[in-house]
Amino acid sequence: MSRQAIEALKDLNFEIAESRSALEFIQKRKKYLISPVINWDKYGDKEKNKETLNQNKQEFYTHLFNIDGESYGLFRMAIHPPNDPDDALTYQIKMINYLKEKEYYKFMNYSDLLHV
Repeated sequence: MSRQAIEALKDLNFEIAESRSALEFIQKRKKYLISPVINWDKYGDKEKNKETLNQNKQEFYTHLFNIDGESYGLFRMAIHPPNDPDDALTYQIKMINYLKEKEYYKFMNYSDLLHV
């Protein structure tokens, strides 16, 4: 995000802005670079987005988690039902259930991060 966009959001009393690979705490003037968000909407078209199914499955199970199933850190999932391929919901539910099985994984809203 441009500095002008951040300043406009600050003036409008926004607390957090997020992009593909960063979280910005606007009022605190802090920016954290994080792993990219998993997103099934690459093209804004369900048919074209089918290529993201296997890409995201591989990213989730091989990159975000090591052999022992431990996380490399913050995981974010962007769900866009109108444009996600039809099978994406099945993958998303499986990923969420996989995370729920891990005792150390905590589900949070962006607003929760303000207090961490």
